[in-house]
Amino acid sequence: MSKKLSIIVAVVVILAFTAVAIYSQERADKIDYSLERQKALDEVSNRPNITVNTKHQYKDGRHIYLGYLEVPSPCYSHNVEIKKSEEITEIAITYQEDPSAKSENCIQMITEKTFKVSFEGAEDEDIIATLNGETVNLNQFEIDPDEDIEEADIFIKG
Repeated sequence: MSKKLSIIVAVVVILAFTAVAIYSQERADKIDYSLERQKALDEVSNRPNITVNTKHQYKDGRHIYLGYLEVPSPCYSHNVEIKKSEEITEIAITYQEDPSAKSENCIQMITEKTFKVSFEGAEDEDIIATLNGETVNLNQFEIDPDEDIEEADIFIKG
């Protein structure tokens, strides 16, 4: 009888370990899911809400960007610089009110400014854009190397 009791105890112990293992795995899956969900929510909340539309062409080892930027009035000037590091290349765009513009002539009307930059780099280079120090969405419309980037049309819906 003790042999039969030992077998029953062993089966109960094995079933208990199995139940604990299954419960732990399900709990770990739920924790991973909630962590992934939180990570996705954080990414959405940290995503830039400003978009800069550009034409992009890679030709003869050079990146060429022809972009369009909205500023609060025609009396704003802008500057574009390229900042390279080992990891990324940054198109740093800044704009500010032009101090030489007379304020009575500056109506508050959103105005589109155009910029063009060119720099050497690898074709698969990581490139980001910033506007007054804040990261923006860089909306790139690829232009074939055989086309004239200035003449190529882009169609932005919405």
